[in-house]
Amino acid sequence: MNRLVFKLFLDPDAAIELEDIKNFDSSVYQSLKYLRDNNVEDDEYLEFYFQHEFNGEMYPLVPDGETTRVDDDNKESFITLKIEFMVKNFMMDQLNAIREGFEKLINIDLLFDFSDVEFGYL
Repeated sequence: MNRLVFKLFLDPDAAIELEDIKNFDSSVYQSLKYLRDNNVEDDEYLEFYFQHEFNGEMYPLVPDGETTRVDDDNKESFITLKIEFMVKNFMMDQLNAIREGFEKLINIDLLFDFSDVEFGYL
């Protein structure tokens, strides 16, 4: 399992950063990292909107996200919203089920003294 799983296992409401998804979805990580590190407005071939595509369907990340273009002023917000959308919609149900099963075996409160890195060593 990767660090993101351990982080969310210990705290489902933990803030998720770009580096957290590096091993979860490397292609999305690379795309968002490029977006963060480069000037969006100077690249005529780079056009993002506040939405997420999955299985051919578009999901707005904000109201009117399909028409809200990502620019240099709002790209950090876009990155945060996209990561949160991916994790909440593609990962949390499975992680919550694992957590519920784990709690039947071990008192989860005993794990809160561990960081996500330390928990990964267990």
